[in-house]
Order: sequence, then structure tokens, then C-alpha cells
Amino acid sequence: TPDYFIKLYKSLSRSNGEGVGTPPYNADAIFGLMDNEKYSQRYYKFGIDETINQSTIKSSEFHIYRLPRKSKARNKRDAGHLIIKLYLVTSPARKNTSYGNLYVGSQMVFISQYGWIVLNLTDAMSKWVKEKIPNYGLYISIQNKDASLVSQSTVIFAQKSMRHMKRLQPIISIYTRQKIGTVNQDSEETDLSKAFENMDPRRYQKIYNGEFYVPPKRFRRSDSSETKDKVITRRKYCSLYPMQVFFDKMGWDQWIVAPHSFNAGICTGPCPFPLGQSYQPTNHAIVQNIWYNLNPNNDIIGPVCCVPHEFKTFVILLFNEQAVVLKSYEDMIAKSCTCR
Repeated sequence: TPDYFIKLYKSLSRSNGEGVGTPPYNADAIFGLMDNEKYSQRYYKFGIDETINQSTIKSSEFHIYRLPRKSKARNKRDAGHLIIKLYLVTSPARKNTSYGNLYVGSQMVFISQYGWIVLNLTDAMSKWVKEKIPNYGLYISIQNKDASLVSQSTVIFAQKSMRHMKRLQPIISIYTRQKIGTVNQDSEETDLSKAFENMDPRRYQKIYNGEFYVPPKRFRRSDSSETKDKVITRRKYCSLYPMQVFFDKMGWDQWIVAPHSFNAGICTGPCPFPLGQSYQPTNHAIVQNIWYNLNPNNDIIGPVCCVPHEFKTFVILLFNEQAVVLKSYEDMIAKSCTCR
């Protein structure tokens, strides 16, 4: 699994998959496309997942990892800069050159800098998906500030063909919106959501560094101090109970990376009469509850039912045929119960 998606998952959810904060660019599905070229250091080819064609693309980036040089000796040139230029390949004959290809963007880095480099790819992705320009891949050129080309032996990027490098392989991240509206995750504003809202130039580096990880959930002291009698009384009626779902028992663990299980919650138990406001019942539910208790033998009107009222978003990291996907599913984790 690509390193970026593991870190992003931990920045958007708790260990149980409960979503926290707003995903980057308000995306509800984030795709990670992996490079099909195992050995090339300058040419990259990615298959476009069919689902992406049916979504609204909010943003996209190209992630490459520069490996540190074997020689640790420093010289004066280490203080200089390199320019990494990204091109959209317009013909298979041009996959090893920048000439005749479509310029996408560039980034300046220190000669001594290694680690993740992220280049914006939104316009190029729109050309592939919306304008239906043939996808012949991407090409990068690396230049000195005087525009002279840098040799491939000077700047080496991680590839999945290299040993122990699969997590560092080149990827394209695509942030998509498949539903209208806003992702309904925890309303808490997180450092991650603020970083993307303010377009923090170090936001991707902070994700890779694990600076946005969601901390473990803290339980309120009042929850643990609730008396046993109160719990027993409350549990006689409609209440929220745990319902742990294990993906391996469903046969889904082959394609779901994280989490391995989650507590979906289940609402069960009879609804009390009369209905208290703690259940936030609708007027219809109140009337039905009264009428049923006045006419318990009525064959048509049944009792009101205990059902989920509020939900939390569930975040899942999974594989499909061509990509790794980080997806937010709304209305997946029951948060409270009501009678309807």
C-alpha cells in the first residue's frame, strides 16, 4: 500500500474507521494510481480507473520519492537547486524526451534534498478524463538552474521493482467527489482540514511525517461514572448496542486494507410509553405510539420501532482492480437511537 494513503487514512480516521474532520478538497473518494513502468526513471504510466471517469475531480497530484545518495560527502554544489519539470506525454514515440510533450508544471528542490516530491497534476488529469486526450503517461526532466540536464545517476527515484520500495513507489493521487454536498464527518476542525483550507505549502510533507494523525478517542468521565441501576433502566428500552463487523469473516479482508473491523452499532429494544424527548421523536412517532398503546390489538397499527437516529462517517482503505482507494461512507456508524 502506498505510503501516502496509509498516512492519509490515519489522518482522517480513528483506528476503528470512524471519520474525523473534512477530507482534503472535500473529497469522498481518493484514488491512488500506481505506476505500471517498473524500471524507467523518467517515464511513468498509470491506468485510469473507470470510476474516476464518473466522478468530479477536485484535485490531483503526482508523488515521487527521491532516494538519498549513497555518498554522504558534501560539496558546495549541495547548496544549489534542481528544477523538476513534469510533462504529459503526447505520443508513445516521445516517452523518453520532453520535446513535443505538454508541459504540466515544475518544482524547485535543493540538490541535497531527498524524500517525497509532490507535483500538481489537476490540469493533466482533466485532459485525460474530461477532454479524452489519450493517456500516454508522464515524463519528467531534471535540470540545473542553467537549464542543463541532470544525469539519471545523480537523481534516482524509488520504484516498485526495487527491493522494499513498494510503499515508496510513484503514485498519482486523485481527489474526487461522487455525491453532491459536503462529506458529513465529525464537525471538529482538524489540523489537516485547516492545512488544506489554507493551502499550507507543507501540507503534503506534514501528512508524510504523520503530523496529522488522529489521536485516540477520549472518553468522558461522566460516561464511566454512570450508575449500574441507570444503565439497566436505560437498557430496558430502545438503546444503542455494539455491533462489531469483522471483514475477514465476510471474506472481504483480501481487498480491504484498513480497518480490519469496525463497530457499526445497532439500535434495539422496545420503545417506551410515553416517548420521552430524549429520543427526539417525530410528531408522527408520538401519535403512533399513543394510538398503538390505546389499541394494542389493532392488526394494522404496530408499535414504533427502535432505529438509528444520528450517524458517523466510516472511512475505509481498500484496493480495487487498478487503484488503492480511500473512501468515506456516510450513514455507516450508528451514533444514537430514536423511535420511529
